[in-house]
Amino acid sequence: MGKRWRCVFRGAAVMLVAGYLLVPRWQAVRQEQQRLMTPADELAGLQQKIQADPQNGALWALLGEYYLWRNAYGPALQAYRQALNTGEAPAQYYAALATVLYYQAGQQMTPAARTMLNRALELDPQEVTALMLQASSAFMQADYPQAIVLWQQILDTHSARINSRQIVDAINMARLMSTAQPAQSRTD
Repeated sequence: MGKRWRCVFRGAAVMLVAGYLLVPRWQAVRQEQQRLMTPADELAGLQQKIQADPQNGALWALLGEYYLWRNAYGPALQAYRQALNTGEAPAQYYAALATVLYYQAGQQMTPAARTMLNRALELDPQEVTALMLQASSAFMQADYPQAIVLWQQILDTHSARINSRQIVDAINMARLMSTAQPAQSRTD
């Protein structure tokens, strides 16, 4: 009987691991690991594409995203500004530029970041990156009710660009922090 159960458990463990390796999340993690393992190749390929089509704002925006993910804020700003200089001006470019400025300033909403953020929202009031930046800023400033409102607005967009589970988790965290906030101020 003991040997049979060990075989059943081993079989179940193998099936669990195999099942996990087949889910899209695992595949996405693997793709991201591979992408991070070859940043020089990715950068070189992107630069070649930009040289071939320098007026392609989307390529410049990809370059900005590349640098932003590596916390290289100066080059990210240049790339996003170049994306805007191509004549394309989607709200996403302004929101991305605001995001770089925000992180470059140590997660502080500077006047320049606010200007870019406002421009993004003028072009598209439902621009997800701009709304996420607003919500994050509100949360960092302990304005939990505002962060909740903004995150709910993002959920209501039903955008494919969002991770609903993470946003729900953020809302729950803001609610928790909001209820803890009055208790903290009474003890101060």
